[in-house]
Amino acid sequence: MMQRISLILLICLLALSSCENEDFPTGSDTLLFGSFAGHCLGNCFTAFELDNSAVQSDDAEGHFTFDQYEFQASRTLSKEAFTEARAISSSLPSELINTEKKSYGCPDCADQGGFFVIFTIDNEQQMIIIDTANTDDQSVAIISFKKKLAAFIDKYRDQ
Repeated sequence: MMQRISLILLICLLALSSCENEDFPTGSDTLLFGSFAGHCLGNCFTAFELDNSAVQSDDAEGHFTFDQYEFQASRTLSKEAFTEARAISSSLPSELINTEKKSYGCPDCADQGGFFVIFTIDNEQQMIIIDTANTDDQSVAIISFKKKLAAFIDKYRDQ
């Protein structure tokens, strides 16, 4: 009887632990995403970081410099925002995860800004930047993902 209970507990633990990080790219425990613009008035970037328990916002004012940026949490967003951010993470197109391509379209080339997504694959940080305009190299999945990013950013940027 004791072996049977131990076996059931082991199966439950294995099932629960296999679900951890299911919404994140392989090997990543956070997803950093947001928008940026090179020339603008006011705050030129918005960044959010999603982990397994919360989504936080970096509300620092300034410009987004890819090689120098380090996320600094300013506030933790609501459970509703966390649920929405998890849905965004789940909809991250596999082609963005499984590519060596770093840019789609020409983000901010015409001062139109862009979106960024940063995650870790095999202990290596990956960053993808995406033009706000729909371009030929953006699949339907990328365009849909981009719309979700834009909606989330618009909703939670200044809350």
